[in-house]
Amino acid sequence: MALVLHLDDEIPVLEAAGNQIGELGHRYGGFHDVNEAKAEIRANRFDALIVEPSPEGYCGQDPVSVIELFRELHPESPIQFQTVLEEIHVKELMREYSATYSQKATSSHPFDDFLAPLD
Repeated sequence: MALVLHLDDEIPVLEAAGNQIGELGHRYGGFHDVNEAKAEIRANRFDALIVEPSPEGYCGQDPVSVIELFRELHPESPIQFQTVLEEIHVKELMREYSATYSQKATSSHPFDDFLAPLD
């Protein structure tokens, strides 16, 4: 089962997607609390994280923390971006996030390897 991250104007909306939506998918529908979403990422097995655009615009730093948690707990599962613009936007957020919270300046960003194909 894949986890879908919709970027909206305030916070990510996570939804379950795939062949086994059922009860889990119902629980994710309209799921707006990022902390609860992270708890579900920790508790369940997902085959992929899909980042989709939202007609509402983009949120702030929240997608970075969700994507990083997914990468940490499901390293073998791919992260797919539905559009190139979505990937570019998330990459920019990740660069801003790493620059803001980095303790020391480095010549590369921690997300460069993850998003290198976009360069």
